[in-house]
Amino acid sequence: MSEQSGSFRLTGKHILIFLLLFFGTITLVNIIMIRMALKTFPGIENEKPYFQGLHYNQTLAERAAQAALGWQISLLDEDILVAENTHLELLILDRHENPVSGVDIQAHLFRPAGGDGDQRLIWSEQKPGHYIIEPKGLGKGNWMLNITGTAPTGEKLVIEHRLWLN
Repeated sequence: MSEQSGSFRLTGKHILIFLLLFFGTITLVNIIMIRMALKTFPGIENEKPYFQGLHYNQTLAERAAQAALGWQISLLDEDILVAENTHLELLILDRHENPVSGVDIQAHLFRPAGGDGDQRLIWSEQKPGHYIIEPKGLGKGNWMLNITGTAPTGEKLVIEHRLWLN
């Protein structure tokens, strides 16, 4: 029986070094990616989240009151939005499918992942129950539309809607 003196032999020490290098590399890449993500978006959407949390029950009560109104609210033509020529039309009907007229509606249009291009918009009523806005300078991609309104009789309206512009 002859013994080979120059051959490589895999030992426990080699396995340990391989595992430490493998998992060390993964950990290092994860740390780098987490730091880069936190630099670009710290996760804060509201400057005072604690106070918003304190008033959450009030928010729930307002949304329940809005649901009790039975209003039907729809954004028309949202599936064919194009960034260069965008107009949004909102239709508001009461529980008997009659148009709700005279609602003072404002909107905040913004990108969910950044602060560029934010717009505050006021809807104008074109005909009873039909409200329209024409935001300018929108780029393609994902947008959030937060709509708030007050009817002449004092009812509140709050809508959060995600849009995708082609």
